[in-house]
Amino acid sequence: MVDTQTVRARLDDGRDDWTLLDVREIGEVEDASIAAARHIYLGHLNEEWQELDKDRAYTLMCASGKRATVAAGWLASKGFEKLDIYLGSMGAWQASQDQRD
Repeated sequence: MVDTQTVRARLDDGRDDWTLLDVREIGEVEDASIAAARHIYLGHLNEEWQELDKDRAYTLMCASGKRATVAAGWLASKGFEKLDIYLGSMGAWQASQDQRD
């Protein structure tokens, strides 16, 4: 599990070996998103996981962390080892943005 501060630091660092992976539904992403995140809906992960690089690190996010946890477990079963989950996910991100304003 990682927190908002860690995700923000990774985004600010511009790491080229890490991806923030958003597994929410498209409507949720259209309502609110983190621009640098890659979107693959959890329900499509079975078809699209092979587009991901197993050598990269991924932080999985959703609305609260539940679907991200499912996605991380599923990717781990496919051999991905560098996975963590954004604790609180989009809700935590939006709360942090409100505090910055």
